Amino acid sequence: MTSNSSVVRIIELWRPLRPLLPVDCLMSVGSLPWASDSTVEEDAKQWRASHVGERNDEKLALVSLRAKPLGSVTFEFGKTTWAEVRPANLRRERDPTIGEVDSAVGVFARTHLWPAPNLCAVHVAVRTSDNALVLSRRAADLAFYPGSWSASFEEQLDPADLLSGSAPHRAAARGLREEFGVEIGEARDEDFVILALIVEWPSGNVGWVMAGDLDLTFGEVAERRTNVPSSMAEWDDLRSASSATGSVAELQQSRLPLDGQPIGAVHPTVAIRLALASAYWAARSR
Repeated sequence: MTSNSSVVRIIELWRPLRPLLPVDCLMSVGSLPWASDSTVEEDAKQWRASHVGERNDEKLALVSLRAKPLGSVTFEFGKTTWAEVRPANLRRERDPTIGEVDSAVGVFARTHLWPAPNLCAVHVAVRTSDNALVLSRRAADLAFYPGSWSASFEEQLDPADLLSGSAPHRAAARGLREEFGVEIGEARDEDFVILALIVEWPSGNVGWVMAGDLDLTFGEVAERRTNVPSSMAEWDDLRSASSATGSVAELQQSRLPLDGQPIGAVHPTVAIRLALASAYWAARSR
């Protein structure tokens, strides 16, 4: 990805000394807010025609959110596809003002309709039983930030996730299985906590930042990953750092295990993920 996409909105769902905000996930019964946009429809048609044979599975797009101060947060989703979203991503990269998210999106006590096609995903920071933060390098053939290091793994949400009690937790469990070969069944609320909702711009994509603990050492996670087919994994290297790492500067100054070399480029949302996850784990250890 060539643009300098960055996080422009953060909705915190967890803070130290404050209870975790309950999260409800619903499927929209109406049309997507951008369904009547002829540009979106035409772009998707052209994308499918020029990408014949490419997977175009159904995914979830955020349609709206409703939140109350210190109350529950309700997210409403609609079905979308890569062919509908990716052309809109590229259009906004050329002109970030298209469908811009307004400044009130992070304000609770209101309903907010999402203005543009997007993909929803979870970004899960993982801590192992020996207090290691799992780092992974994104594969070179990915559309977003190829070759960059991330302090979490990413898994897109699909419509089937809404059949479970918590769509983000179901997606997190699937991501652990597909990316690292770690089978945990369903990710439990007490082990994998939703910390925040973030919005990247100009891509417009939406992600839940989560933090989770595994009853495995980093060595055991790395060993299980060797059994994951390369066609399924979105990562081409796996390393570890201290789970107390709270900033990109700390991460880049540290020497990683195995070859003792510092990491290179990092995903632009790593700073947010590190800050949230390290604060959460520090609060849990008190």
